[in-house]
Parts: sequence; C-alpha cells; structure tokens
Amino acid sequence: MLLDQNETHGPGLFRVNMTPLIDVSLVLVVTLLLMTPLALESGIWVRNQTQDPVEVESDIEPQLVAVSILSEDLVQVDTRVVTRGHLELVLGAMLRQPEYDGVSLACADEVSHAAFVDVLDKAKLSGAGTIAIAAGQEAVQ
Repeated sequence: MLLDQNETHGPGLFRVNMTPLIDVSLVLVVTLLLMTPLALESGIWVRNQTQDPVEVESDIEPQLVAVSILSEDLVQVDTRVVTRGHLELVLGAMLRQPEYDGVSLACADEVSHAAFVDVLDKAKLSGAGTIAIAAGQEAVQ
C-alpha cells in the first residue's frame, strides 16, 4: 500500500506494526495445539488404595468384576471369555447387579496400549464406578 505525500507529513504513526500481533497469535495457536491432548487425558483420575478403607454399612458386600485382557480381541469377564466388541454388553449386565460395584482390570503383556485403553473406556461406559488396575502379571489368568 503506497502512502500519498500528504499522509506522510506531520507527527504520527503511518504504518501499523503487525509483528507483535502475529507473534502473539502464533503463540496462542501453538499453545492450544499442545494443550488440547493433555486436557482430554486429564479426565482420567488415578487414586491409590488407602491403608485404612472406609467402612460402609450395607447388607450386600460390593465386589469388583474381574476383567482380564487376554489378547487384542479376547477379554475374560469373571469366567466368561468374550470379544472386545461384546464386552460392553456383558460387563454392563453384570454391573447392573447390586452385588457388583466396579471392575478389577488386568492385562497380559502382549496386549497393546490401544486395546487396554479401549477396554478401560468400555468399562467406564458400562457403568463401572470404581476401576482397579492390577499391577503385574499375577492378576492375569
């Protein structure tokens, strides 16, 4: 954009410096790109088991449904082996029973992280209030 001779006389700023605006905009875009995946994963809360559990008076002793990921496609729910596609139906039916409160999840070593997260998501969608993740191979049968 060319300035007329009349516009360049006298005191004042004749051109707007766009560099700071562009710099701030790029910093905001990069920050949003980096923070979006972290914000999505912050919805998973991890709680360690306490030494002194809180006593709850109830006639029914709540139990955890034992879920073991055997392979990429097979999951064992208590004694029943199902595919990952049917896990939500089977687990949802078990969690609707009053004696079950949550899920105890164990995973074989050869199972991928994506399969583990998929089973974790399906357990949460099935209505598991508590999800305990077993550490080590001894939990997988």
